[in-house]
Amino acid sequence: MDDDDRCEQCGSTTFEVDEDGRTYCTNGHEQARGHIIAEDDADFARQGTTVRKKDARPKQKFSRILRGAKAYQLFLQCWQFILWKQCHALVHQKGLPAELWTIVRDLWTLWLSKLDHRLRDPTKADGLAADTEGEGEGEDEPATTSANETDTERENVGDPDSHKKGKRTHESPQLVDTIALNYIGIILLRRPVSLARIFKWIQHEDIPYIRAIRHVPQEMKDRLPSEYHLSLDTTRILEQDDLQIAIYRLAQMYNTTFGMIMPPLNHNLLLLHYVRSLALPIEVYAMARRLNFITKYNFSYPDGTSTSAETTRRQATTFPEAQLISLVVVTTKLLFPFDSDTVKRYPKEPNEATTLRMKWSAWLAAKHSFDKPSSSDDTTDLDGLEPGAEIDVKDSDIFRMSDKQLDQYMDWYQRTWIKSSSDADSQARQSQSQSQSQQESALDREILDMFPLHDVQDPVKTRAHDQQARLDEQSRLDARIREVQASLLPRRAISSEEEVERGLELLRPGAMYPRYRHVEDLDLDNKAAAAAEPAVVRIFHEEVAQTACLSIKALVKAVNKSEQRIEHWLREKRRREVFSEESTDGDMEHDDDNLLATSPPGKLASEMEGLQLGRSSGIHDGSDIDVDMDMDLDMEMLPELEMQAGPSTQ
Repeated sequence: MDDDDRCEQCGSTTFEVDEDGRTYCTNGHEQARGHIIAEDDADFARQGTTVRKKDARPKQKFSRILRGAKAYQLFLQCWQFILWKQCHALVHQKGLPAELWTIVRDLWTLWLSKLDHRLRDPTKADGLAADTEGEGEGEDEPATTSANETDTERENVGDPDSHKKGKRTHESPQLVDTIALNYIGIILLRRPVSLARIFKWIQHEDIPYIRAIRHVPQEMKDRLPSEYHLSLDTTRILEQDDLQIAIYRLAQMYNTTFGMIMPPLNHNLLLLHYVRSLALPIEVYAMARRLNFITKYNFSYPDGTSTSAETTRRQATTFPEAQLISLVVVTTKLLFPFDSDTVKRYPKEPNEATTLRMKWSAWLAAKHSFDKPSSSDDTTDLDGLEPGAEIDVKDSDIFRMSDKQLDQYMDWYQRTWIKSSSDADSQARQSQSQSQSQQESALDREILDMFPLHDVQDPVKTRAHDQQARLDEQSRLDARIREVQASLLPRRAISSEEEVERGLELLRPGAMYPRYRHVEDLDLDNKAAAAAEPAVVRIFHEEVAQTACLSIKALVKAVNKSEQRIEHWLREKRRREVFSEESTDGDMEHDDDNLLATSPPGKLASEMEGLQLGRSSGIHDGSDIDVDMDMDLDMEMLPELEMQAGPSTQ
């Protein structure tokens, strides 16, 4: 019983109210409870004031920040808003078809159907505990990035019960998955858009990704927990391999969960785009397609139907663009080796592609001229930073930057960080008292007034500006290709009969083929490129890796994998010639390490007479396409994003 219900003098618990409204205990002691006035409907002759007992219970404070399932639902809405912003930029600025949003929306709806249980169960909606502080991150903590995989991770592509073995198949979406989902939609539309071009759009901020949370409305950010803020923000620079892995894992998830089989890339147009972007002779295009008769790449993401070790484990050539670009590199080293100025390789027939010899010094000079910013480009400042280079600026670069470059960097920093940081401060101040908030706000305002900032407007980006920039790039690329084509030199063809008649021992195309097992090997083989430039080998591989949106390490591994396939085919070809027997499917599954141990280095393609690797020139996808017949069609489809041409067909 409360002390207020006892008499302070005698401890009695029985009370009576007198006619005058005063309260007395049974022993006549007056209680200090004020006057008690009865209800009077007529409100007649009321005198005095009414005294009511205050409620001793503390008032509950309600936070505007959501928790539990509602917070996770708001996070998905913010993620979906960023996805829509990216798709809107791709359609209205980059000229992709409007059907892209329909496909992306359907893919997101499928994914969202597998997250419905997290929206209903509050205990599973957050990666962090909702009502207690200090607990560790849960299994589905939203800030986990999809790029934290290792190259040795096992991928259970064909196992429908992979989620029972600890592999999460219905992960919470990450920020990089917005780009991956849009790219999958582009593949389903069969558009020849390379992943490197999308990566370039991200760096130039043509599509919102860098600090994407700043594009979310403030009303949504104010109610979003801090851990979800981190999930929608870029905590580190996006690398090429991170984007490749994110797309691979998302395609694997759709295949494992919904049975969706990804179509192959529009490899004909992409291959031609690679050849033109690298300013290589057109003979590389036809030879690369013919070379795939040996490698048997399908240029698509694994569909999980095969259970071989090569498909269940992520390899260097798992990514479709890695398969395609590796053929370009192998073909270039076969047809136009880097040591062509010092080592002479004579073809047998005058109509072979190797009758042309590439002058790599001219290729390198044309590349340097192409990389220089053009004075006719209105979007590029000759004295300023290159577009998209601001995010790569380090502290050591500040000392070498001019005043104009510093101003450009600070403007970018203000657009990217200042506004969002003030929003975060306002959200933190909401949990503090009003007086403390006013003091801090006044102090911050006083400091900021000492360093005023001018308003920085976001650059206006329209489809007209994008088309003009694309035309300027194409004109500069055409000039580079013409410069390289003009530097090609002829190589005399000597038949086998003439070689025997004159008693010569000649090197044929494919002899002394260079192998680069590691990235460091690109710098060791400088003797081969001494006549052109000591660093031409590395520069070529770096540009190839950039063209295919790969790191140079991943490119070297992919090229090695393709070379192993070709060398294995040559070994089987020699075995059939010696023993007059056909190889079986089981023979094709030998270990690559044993293959390399039995094949001496430098013998790759040494027995490819005239480099005629097969009579069929079609890509190994069930088609039988003549390269010469569809060459004109592919040339007409350039530039890469010519939207008026519509989706290409195979």
